[in-house]
Amino acid sequence: MASIDSAMLNGLLFGLFLAISVGPTLFALIKYSLHYSYKAGIAFVIGVSVSDIIYVVIANAATSILLVLKTYEKPLAIALSLLVIGAGILGLLSKKKSIAVDFTEQNSMSKTDTVKIFASGFLINTLNPAVAINWLGAAAVIANKNLSYKLIFFTSCLGLIISIDLLKVLLAGKIKSKLTPVMVDKIQKISSLILLLIGLGILIVSLTGGFFS
Repeated sequence: MASIDSAMLNGLLFGLFLAISVGPTLFALIKYSLHYSYKAGIAFVIGVSVSDIIYVVIANAATSILLVLKTYEKPLAIALSLLVIGAGILGLLSKKKSIAVDFTEQNSMSKTDTVKIFASGFLINTLNPAVAINWLGAAAVIANKNLSYKLIFFTSCLGLIISIDLLKVLLAGKIKSKLTPVMVDKIQKISSLILLLIGLGILIVSLTGGFFS
């Protein structure tokens, strides 16, 4: 029971980290949701989710390689924490950029548009090296866990990511009038601060007792 609780908790924490990360997928998701409708946002989320699932399958298929990496669990966890901390600091220090936010009208969406938006979500996520590193890193850390642990971990993780992405889609229309360059900058700063805190938390756990023990 403790193992199940641990798998779910760690999966949710990792999913939260991935879901709040500010990257190209976040602003593409908001753009499509506002430019077309929530249906476009959902199509984009499905594309991203399919990409994530493929990465998870590939990462877990390379079990023998990941078991070797498992020997370096603590250094890997520390390296991951430093990357997260670095991403947070860079986000906090980055200068505000002017972003076009004119979404006064929603365009109609054809079936071709739906396929293109799905493909866009899939490709943006798949071609992002950070995504591959995150999934491979997670799979490496839990490589020696049993199948039940892995299923619960990744199901919890992916479930939370999809839920938060769908929430972003639903909220996009409500924040349309407030989505100014200043607001976008605030969202980036808050997300970066959360990443920094998560990275510090991972670092502390790694140094004091091992990660995902």
